[in-house]
Amino acid sequence: MDLLALGSIITLKKDSGNTKLMVVTRGAITNVNGEEGFFDYAAVIYPIGIVDNQLYFFNNEDIGKIIFKGFSDEDDKKLTSKLLSRMKNDQIMHHSVNNVEHQEDLSILLDKKERQE
Repeated sequence: MDLLALGSIITLKKDSGNTKLMVVTRGAITNVNGEEGFFDYAAVIYPIGIVDNQLYFFNNEDIGKIIFKGFSDEDDKKLTSKLLSRMKNDQIMHHSVNNVEHQEDLSILLDKKERQE
């Protein structure tokens, strides 16, 4: 698995490409349903940025399209290597968007009908 660089712009599969997100962190540790774990990424809405301190969490398998790959240099490659190693070897749970009880808390990209179900 590779990780996208910070600043990468993507859309999610569930959103059908309607909302662009910009990656602002990788290996994001968060508490979901009382369990600490991580998502591959946290992002903000592009081009708006952070609103009400809200981040949107997702994993590589949730990405529908990569619109732009962010900047990556040797420092980024070293950090990415460390992150990937930690993500593989740590005893922390890898969260999935599909297993989150309140998905609307993690992503605004579900249509209104899905949110009500």
